[in-house]
Amino acid sequence: MIVPFKISALMLSCIAWIKIYFTCPKEKGERLNANFPRGGDKPSVKDSNFEGAPWEPSKIPVNKKESTRARKIKAATPEEKENIFEEIERKGDVITPAKVLKGINKINLEKKKQEYQDKVEKVKSVESNMKIDIFNTSEKFRIIYADPPWKYNDTQNNSSLGGAEKHYSTMSVDDLCKLPLSTITETDAVLFLWITSPQLNNFLQIMTAWGFDYKTSFIWDKIKHNMGHYNSVRHEFLLIGGKGSSAPDVKQLFDSVQSIERTGKHSEKPVEFMNIIDTLYTHGDRIELFCREPKKDNWFYWGNEV
Repeated sequence: MIVPFKISALMLSCIAWIKIYFTCPKEKGERLNANFPRGGDKPSVKDSNFEGAPWEPSKIPVNKKESTRARKIKAATPEEKENIFEEIERKGDVITPAKVLKGINKINLEKKKQEYQDKVEKVKSVESNMKIDIFNTSEKFRIIYADPPWKYNDTQNNSSLGGAEKHYSTMSVDDLCKLPLSTITETDAVLFLWITSPQLNNFLQIMTAWGFDYKTSFIWDKIKHNMGHYNSVRHEFLLIGGKGSSAPDVKQLFDSVQSIERTGKHSEKPVEFMNIIDTLYTHGDRIELFCREPKKDNWFYWGNEV
């Protein structure tokens, strides 16, 4: 007895899929992208109702990996794909979706590298224009943000302690008072001065020398502790001084205690405080003194480490 051989719908679908895969590699991405743009809502080879037929791409089963690959190929520009096709053919290889995607990934990687390089160059350009020599400038600033390199009575050579001298050159109170802050500030200005507990008795001398009156303070709760001589320290003060009219432009009240976990970098301050300043004071030139690394593109800066 001879049993008639019937080509099932499943077999037809497989034949169609193989035919597309091997004979139409250039069109595969467009076909899959058009029919399965989200990588889902597609018939399954296990579906008894599947009735795919040769050259009906909309009914050909496609797995998620193939659909994702197809979308990436579709997203490339015609010029990019044509260049990839030519490169593959020049090597004597057969054009396949995998090889096309590899070429596209290479192009995208080069794009990201170039975008990063462009960003670096832009930052360098901004930084060079915003760097100020406070001893030789005619600029006047409304907002002063200072994190002085305080000199302490000991260098804390113990490996468990983090003396400032280990990380940067420090300055005495007398040296800080001699800085020309009074000549580079506007008639109406505000000062934000970082200071640690051991230096609190010195802040009025410095503020007065710079032409500011003490107003109020923020406390930075660092979450993590630092080893101290009398206690385990987890806070630092940001004192606010005023010159002339120094009230904020925006009547928004921020919590005086800001809990922000410190980083592992010695003396690094959270950029969130500069964001608060930008929110409260909407106009006027601003400068970061003793800057170790520029953080914001709308701020001038001065420091011997940049």
